[in-house]
Amino acid sequence: MAAEVVTARGGREKPIVVYVLLTLASALWAGNIVASKLAEAVIPTFTLAALRFVLMAMCLVAFLRWKDGGKSRIKGRDYLPFTILGLTGVVGFFILFLLALRYAPAADGALFIGLSPLLSSILAIFIAGEVMTWYKGIGLTVSLFGVALVIGIGNAADGYGGTRILGDLAFLGAVISWAVYTAYGRAVMRRFSALSTTTYSTALALIVLIPLAAVESSGQANWIGAMSIYSWALVIYMSIFAGFVAFVCWNEGVRQIGPSRAGGFYNLIPVFGLLFASVLLNEPVGPIHAVGAGFVILGAWLTNRRAGL
Repeated sequence: MAAEVVTARGGREKPIVVYVLLTLASALWAGNIVASKLAEAVIPTFTLAALRFVLMAMCLVAFLRWKDGGKSRIKGRDYLPFTILGLTGVVGFFILFLLALRYAPAADGALFIGLSPLLSSILAIFIAGEVMTWYKGIGLTVSLFGVALVIGIGNAADGYGGTRILGDLAFLGAVISWAVYTAYGRAVMRRFSALSTTTYSTALALIVLIPLAAVESSGQANWIGAMSIYSWALVIYMSIFAGFVAFVCWNEGVRQIGPSRAGGFYNLIPVFGLLFASVLLNEPVGPIHAVGAGFVILGAWLTNRRAGL
């Protein structure tokens, strides 16, 4: 019988609950790849980003106030680091990811997402002062090989008219932007909680996203008429479930078993992503994708081996 996990509050919670929360978070994030591709076909790019993060920010702000009673406040000197996080982890990542989905399959996005912990670990060496190990170097090489394997064969014969490479480059840019956010966020979270960091960076990103969405929508006013209940459902999923709920589940899992053990569940995102792309988008996902995903996951495992995974 599995041992129980002792929580920070002194209570006891069965590991299965924690593992379900972490698995659910990974599945919700993977589902966001599919939802983003479907929604981007109807809603303009900046408008979709603004809609998603306005709703997500509202949930995060309410949750933060409930958790700490409004005690978590930032001072003038804190606005710059949170703005940097908002520009990289919200604006840069999501906009590049949406653009990538125009030209490349969602399955490629799932594989690139699997690279983000590795790139974050490498960047943290320079940004947060973490130690470089040969595990990290080998892990990054193995994962990059897996992505290159899928993309190389996929570009030889796909249904994207030769534009897939543009999408893959945009995916790479999105993942690099997220890696900068994650690595820099580690330094910021030495003073702030994960909840505060996510809330303030998301809110400050709206200062950029809302004006861009307003300009974009003024030239594409017909997008509102094209919105259906299904389209709004996608936005709700992306903001509430793949945004707020996934974060809460992940954060609770990390609190219960620690970031090192929880990080292993992040490797489920490429697996879920490939599955959802095949079932929900009818994308051709074959053995080569499974092999590529295997290399990505192996690389992530090698990177975190010393952390106890």
